[in-house]
Amino acid sequence: LLARHDPTRIDLAQALRPPSGAHWLGTDVQGRDVWARLVYGARVSLAVGVGSQSLSLVLGVTLGLMAGYYGRWVDELMMRLADITHAFPTLLLLIAMAAALQPSMGVVVFTIGVVGWAGMARLVRGQVLVVRQTEYVQAERALGSGDVRILVRHILPSVVAPVVIAATLGIAGAI
Repeated sequence: LLARHDPTRIDLAQALRPPSGAHWLGTDVQGRDVWARLVYGARVSLAVGVGSQSLSLVLGVTLGLMAGYYGRWVDELMMRLADITHAFPTLLLLIAMAAALQPSMGVVVFTIGVVGWAGMARLVRGQVLVVRQTEYVQAERALGSGDVRILVRHILPSVVAPVVIAATLGIAGAI
């Protein structure tokens, strides 16, 4: 829809044309539309980025909520698991997974997503540690609400803003 031209169509008569209304970024040596090739090439990168970030977001938020809310041994277990995950270089793990499994985009998305959850979990855990001590959470607990209700209705909405920022910028892995 965005490409407007076939990225593989060779037209030597159109070779090395400058940018114009017909070819927004011009054409290459073989007369292929550069904008169309850029759009088609970006699909794979976007799919890997969005897929792996979504997986790390789901894992990180879930495990961070549990670690921050329940504390004690759950917190210790989750944060030690996060430390272990941070210890693995992503590229080395990708190479090992591709060698052990059938190389595919799914393996790449899964590996990057699984390695990237730890930073998001740390961010969420820190936010939950602050929010769980607030009066409205304590009042909800005193009224007899269950843990799932408190987590989903009161703590998660308070944690969403930093999570969205970190996920958008992709900085959770650096935390």
